[in-house]
Amino acid sequence: GRKLECRKSNSLKDIYPFSILILKPSNLEAGIDYDFLFQHVGVILWDPEGKLNAPSNTETNPWIDIQLSKNPTTEEIALACEHMQRLLELKERCLVLHNTNAITETRNQQLNQIGVALMSEKNLEVLLNLILDKAMKLTDSDAGCLYLVEPKPGAESIPIDYWSDKQIRFKLTRNASVTFNFSEMIVNPSSSSIIGHTLMQGEPLSIPNVYEIDKEKPYHHNAGFDEKSGYHTRSMMTLPMKDNRNQVVGAIQLINKCRFRTEPITSLASANSQVTSYEQEDMELSLSLASQASVALLNVQYERDIQALFDGFIRASVSAIESRDPTTSGHSQRVATFCVNLAENVNRTETGSFAKENLGFGQIREMRYAALLHDFGKIGVREDVLTKAKKLFPEEIDRIKHRSDFIKRTVQWEIAEAKLNLMRQSTVANLEAALNELEKQGEKKIGEIDSMYQAIQKANEPMRLDDTTVDLLNQLGKKTYKNYQGQEMGFLQPDEVSRLLIPQGTLSAAERLEINSHVSHTYKFLSQIPWTQDLKQVAAIAYSHHEKLDGSGYPRKLKGNTIPLPAQIMTICDIFDALVASDRPYKKAIPVEKALDILTSEVKSGKINGELYQIFLDGKVYVF
Repeated sequence: GRKLECRKSNSLKDIYPFSILILKPSNLEAGIDYDFLFQHVGVILWDPEGKLNAPSNTETNPWIDIQLSKNPTTEEIALACEHMQRLLELKERCLVLHNTNAITETRNQQLNQIGVALMSEKNLEVLLNLILDKAMKLTDSDAGCLYLVEPKPGAESIPIDYWSDKQIRFKLTRNASVTFNFSEMIVNPSSSSIIGHTLMQGEPLSIPNVYEIDKEKPYHHNAGFDEKSGYHTRSMMTLPMKDNRNQVVGAIQLINKCRFRTEPITSLASANSQVTSYEQEDMELSLSLASQASVALLNVQYERDIQALFDGFIRASVSAIESRDPTTSGHSQRVATFCVNLAENVNRTETGSFAKENLGFGQIREMRYAALLHDFGKIGVREDVLTKAKKLFPEEIDRIKHRSDFIKRTVQWEIAEAKLNLMRQSTVANLEAALNELEKQGEKKIGEIDSMYQAIQKANEPMRLDDTTVDLLNQLGKKTYKNYQGQEMGFLQPDEVSRLLIPQGTLSAAERLEINSHVSHTYKFLSQIPWTQDLKQVAAIAYSHHEKLDGSGYPRKLKGNTIPLPAQIMTICDIFDALVASDRPYKKAIPVEKALDILTSEVKSGKINGELYQIFLDGKVYVF
């Protein structure tokens, strides 16, 4: 029933698919891929001249469909063409199925590759862009949008329903035809919009032409963007993204599927010529992509939430430390900032032993956490020792004050008693002069006691003691007075004298050991945390931040490169901040220049890393 058209071709290259080709051997051309060419045409071999060298049968020449005799009749040729027509119909069906399967297989491969890419991306902004870009490419869309569902600020703790405390964030958009300024915006959930209807119903929606939506539908197309930008929206497919609880977390909206694209879609004519409706296969593939995207999005959000939770724990821990020792408030945060800056400068170094050193993001984050928590062990140190501002504890200096007041009151009582005895002796000559002498003696003794107490107050400050003050303290340690029972007591107790003789600072040797134990407490605490693989060195770094290259540090007396590089970085930053800090009650802030001189002397004595310190200087890391 199909009319056959006879056409003579001058070249095999001019053959169209699904033609019937009656071929003579003399027509064969060099350079032709016959296996490929003849699978799209029907081949009838006619060899009237008997010149074909190869055996002329369909078994050895699989691209030959029918072979004519040397002198075929008209009826034989017509019959061959009828057979060939039916054969070509079968070939056409097979080719269509083959092409369809090939396209489907290719798109499935693309979908798998997209899934791998989505699951490996950890940056939320990059992930969202990747989701939208891949969805548009997979469906040959000219434009697309991505929306996220998020809680409303200040939403009720117990919502009436899922959407009562939710809002829609218009997060991203892409358009290959027009350019425009875009900024994120909040969209209120409403079934009257296409995106709102899709999200609230949780079902995909495919629209062949948004300008021909049935008026009975609850949703409609907002043509505002088209009017402002000059774009022409035609076909649209909106797909919800759902989490593992089947709750909608966002949506992908794809616009204008293009069968081919030759020009921007900015008019009805360009839409008519290029845009087609989304097919069922587009829907199925896109839903699969949306499912993968929601899982990837949820993973990233979970990781972000876990990170926020962990950061909150770190901040709470630092607050706990500072509540025990308010005088060092801000120290841990400053040290962490110095450490990160110094590590980044190390990475930029192009000379010396650190030229090839590259501290990755994970290592720097690991060091930052270690720096924030490096003093957490102070929570295990007695608070009075931790906050000790002077050599004696407040209650001890108070006891010495009460003691001196008692001695002065005793002197006053003794002088008063002596005066009374003189007045009872009427034979005493020059009574007034004698009474005045007693008064002067009393004032002298009281003045001596006041001087002793003032000397103690001076020695109690966190200062270097001169030889005169040391001698005076030793003498005061031998001074005695009589208590209420008349027993001889020392004006200063032996432990009071020993602490007042502390040559520098406020801590005794025992108290210094107790303070130093905070490093071990820190390690014990941090070791209890089940750190992830990329943070497993946090405890070890914090444990080593008081170690020195020459082995003079504590608590393990580590030497040289047995001290982790991040800990060597932290040592420099910790010392510097402790020196220049202005909030320490037991010392005055040291000028930056003086602090750098002290660090230089530490380098010269082999205690801290000289190259790291030079990077610290060159990069002006110390400028906060």
